[in-house]
Amino acid sequence: DRNKPTFYVTEDSGGGALTRFTPDPAVVARAEATGDYSKVLTTMGKLEWLLMFPDGTNWKQGTISWTTNRSAARTDAARYFPGSEGIDIRNGMMYFVSKTRHFLFIIDLDKQTFVRSSTTSGAFSGQPDQIRSLVGEDPDAPMVYFCEDSGFDHGIHARDNDGNFYTI
Repeated sequence: DRNKPTFYVTEDSGGGALTRFTPDPAVVARAEATGDYSKVLTTMGKLEWLLMFPDGTNWKQGTISWTTNRSAARTDAARYFPGSEGIDIRNGMMYFVSKTRHFLFIIDLDKQTFVRSSTTSGAFSGQPDQIRSLVGEDPDAPMVYFCEDSGFDHGIHARDNDGNFYTI
């Protein structure tokens, strides 16, 4: 929503919380009216941090919420997604990785839910650093691309909606 934009940032550290920034609505309205967006990210807005609430003991899925308590969010990040890096958002879905735990998280921003899966498979041996969700000819079959800069097989790897891994 151009009138209510949000921006997300990962913090590559053990207790690095995932941040959501929502710019001040008056600043956004001025930017839309004038076409000058230079102040949207440089003025105060609302800062919030991600909290995860896994279902059950295996925590492959669950719900999320946002908090203004950065300390609580850092504790949560250290527990569930340390070393978060790489982030992409497409069609209301946010993708990011925990390179420390070798997990991909997919968050449905509208439903406030998440699913988690492993990034370890085949030639992908290291830590996923950056990701990008790309839609090819079939918009219902996106590929998530992982870039890797550690391990024995550096490179680019991909994964489809069915969980199949590919080395590029």
